[in-house]
Amino acid sequence: APPPGPAKSGGGKGNNLGSDAEAKISAIWSQILGVPQIGPNDNFFTMGGHSLLAVQAHREMRTALGINTLAITDIFRFPTLAGLVAHLGLGTDAGSDTSSTATADRAQSRADAMSRRRNMRANRTPSPR
Repeated sequence: APPPGPAKSGGGKGNNLGSDAEAKISAIWSQILGVPQIGPNDNFFTMGGHSLLAVQAHREMRTALGINTLAITDIFRFPTLAGLVAHLGLGTDAGSDTSSTATADRAQSRADAMSRRRNMRANRTPSPR
């Protein structure tokens, strides 16, 4: 009998992986979680993943895919295989490009705004008291 704990069934129907990136991420999750087969709609956390395993998966995905923009929070925000691949713009459907472009634009806008705020604070003159 298997030991009690989270179910690790990897219920991906047919394991129809849509891209090379999806297959690589699936293999990484499979190895880390000890689940033999992971499908596009499988959720990292419901298959036994937790924060420490997410850190390990994050490191391995960045290395395997060469994606330095992958944030650890992306795994929490997009816990399914298909969701993460679509967020990263690595899927096979054309709709994911628009989503990832919009996300990248928002991230760049935030970075620019923070840079402007830092510059404004650095250039402030102290007010006399």
